[in-house]
Amino acid sequence: MTESEKEFLNFINEISNYLSWGRVENVYILGCEGDGNDGMLDPHDLFYKKIEEGLSIIEETEKSKKIKFVLPLYEEFFGSLTENVLQYPGNEEYPYEMYLEGYKRLIKETIDTLKLHGTVKQDKNIFILTTSDTDLILKNNAFSLESELTRNLHYVLCF
Repeated sequence: MTESEKEFLNFINEISNYLSWGRVENVYILGCEGDGNDGMLDPHDLFYKKIEEGLSIIEETEKSKKIKFVLPLYEEFFGSLTENVLQYPGNEEYPYEMYLEGYKRLIKETIDTLKLHGTVKQDKNIFILTTSDTDLILKNNAFSLESELTRNLHYVLCF
């Protein structure tokens, strides 16, 4: 096995771990968006929709809140991958390393952002925030957790 094949296999193994969290079949590859007339989804549009849909309160008391955030799946950020893209030699136009590192940074930023408000537990792309900040606004406000996550995750994607 050549060094190039080993490197490719390492990327695919790491990406496959994220793909095991869930797959999406109809998202354009980021940077290769079409006109949408073929039933494919634009990752830019999906980003905002998924951030909004992924945030919910799962438990609330007078003294605390438990908030669930579902980070969009790898393919929802970077596009659906076909089997030929996942096999050597892959697609030379697909930036495997950049997107893989981007997803790792999105996970880290999600944890860092949520930790500003309390403790965080992660299970795959699901994050549970436990906070004593009962005044924390969840959505529909410039100072909400949704706005904070949207802004911070968008900054990560501007690599």
